Amino acid sequence: MAQQLCGVGLGPGDPELLTVKARRVLQEVGLIFCPAARPGRSRARSLVESLNLRVAVEELLFPMVRGEEAAAAAAAADRVAAAPQARVAFACLGDPALYSTFGYLRRELFRSHPEVAVEVVPGVTSLAEACARAGEALVLGRERLAILPGGEDPDTLERILRDFDAVAFLKQGSQLPQALAAVRSSGRLPEAALFGDLAGEAVIRRAPSDAQAGYFSLLLVRRGGWPE
Repeated sequence: MAQQLCGVGLGPGDPELLTVKARRVLQEVGLIFCPAARPGRSRARSLVESLNLRVAVEELLFPMVRGEEAAAAAAAADRVAAAPQARVAFACLGDPALYSTFGYLRRELFRSHPEVAVEVVPGVTSLAEACARAGEALVLGRERLAILPGGEDPDTLERILRDFDAVAFLKQGSQLPQALAAVRSSGRLPEAALFGDLAGEAVIRRAPSDAQAGYFSLLLVRRGGWPE
């Protein structure tokens, strides 16, 4: 039975941005779990397998459907606890503490399998990597930053865009048109940039369109805009 689970942040998708500690932990565990929205559709697993760690990798299903998080986490926690390896890992893109499936899994383990100790290895966020590629800081001094998932109502978006110097819309996907509509309505469209489906891709659009974006797309808005 598993005695310890290590939640490992893989970073934004670029293997070179995997931390030294994350790679070491992944090499030391007996089994690596990766979240998948559907069987065979796990970007985390693809990244882990590209590292050639010689450690078995298994998917845990986490459908990207609001309201199904608890059931998916319960099934995943039972599988983790039942693993025959004493020390296992859950490897996820980005950072385990920021809008990650790991948060649901960790909460369920504490509730139903408290015998499994949990360790966390933080990862480089796609937000940080995107700003590095853009060549500009997102906030400075006493400027304020808001970080949002997709799906916020228009009134909330209008208030946040009014009150914060920078706004990061994470994991936009099908929610991108609503976010862009709010940014356009606020008059801040010139300050916005859309970063590609995974931050590791060299895709930055200075004038975002209403086209559909991939699930991991980022829409960043900052006072003063972005360098050309």
